[in-house]
Amino acid sequence: HFFAMTHFCFLWLVATFVEVTWATACFPVEKLLSPSCAPVDNTEAFYFHRFVNGCSGLPYSQDVLPPCFLRAASQVMPLDRQSINVGFASADGGIWDPLFFLYRAMGYGGLLVDAIPRKMHHFYNQYPRRPNLSMHLETRANPRTLPQMALEARIPPTLDIIKIDVDSIDCDLVEGLLASGFRPKMWWLEYVTIVGTDISYAMHSMHPGLVNLELRGCSLAYMAELLMPLRYKLVYISIWDSLWVSERLSEFFCRPERTPQELFEKGFLHRNFTSCFKGVQRVWNPKLAFSLILSTPVHRRIARLRAKIAARKVPASSYTLRPFEFQL
Repeated sequence: HFFAMTHFCFLWLVATFVEVTWATACFPVEKLLSPSCAPVDNTEAFYFHRFVNGCSGLPYSQDVLPPCFLRAASQVMPLDRQSINVGFASADGGIWDPLFFLYRAMGYGGLLVDAIPRKMHHFYNQYPRRPNLSMHLETRANPRTLPQMALEARIPPTLDIIKIDVDSIDCDLVEGLLASGFRPKMWWLEYVTIVGTDISYAMHSMHPGLVNLELRGCSLAYMAELLMPLRYKLVYISIWDSLWVSERLSEFFCRPERTPQELFEKGFLHRNFTSCFKGVQRVWNPKLAFSLILSTPVHRRIARLRAKIAARKVPASSYTLRPFEFQL
């Protein structure tokens, strides 16, 4: 009896310790951010040096955050070092591509797609040439062709990350990949800021009327309707980009919020977003911006958007616009 009781107490202590450790030893996302925005002569060398030294001392720039998130995630799960990067030349590509250091410093493979003309070689000459990197230039992906290209490139369905930044049918591409069985550990997705966090909006065609209204892409709420049923959670938002991670990783990154509204209500990860784009420092206050948007009732904002869209004779099939009412 003494041995049995001792054995039971030992197991109880171990279980208690493990539970407490697991519950408290998560990785704060804020650890990857620094308020500095130091001017540098060689931007790529600066970022590369900071990145290879543990992502420490990084300025407030999202251009290296996805690789840093993945480096942190490798502490809790094996990574397969595969990616899908649609719109890799957005914002000039290279160092300004949020996934660039996956290829430059971490040996990642993947599918890279962009519609840039081949003559603009400075965009893609910065990327390494390896057999595990499949680059498609002068290519406009759609929900049917993108999954096919990924399969031809032998991208596994449980790849590490998918980034989409095409300023148009972003969420249609997400839907196409989901319908084909792709379930990445992370999604890095650009979103439309001006509709707020409580309107489900998505662009389904490059209609000039939507482009002129700066309604290119889709909203956080529309993304939530696609990804939350699959247990993805929103763990990071900047003024224009968002990071969604699998349920297991959301526990690791200490982000308990369930919806875009909850993340907004608790405050962005940084009240003021300092952009170091190409050495120029700009300070944004996304919380203030969203507060101004959300101060108008949702039904009134939707009515105004519909009136503006109708005035430009945009067909209803070109977009989705409705209140966000999703519940888990």
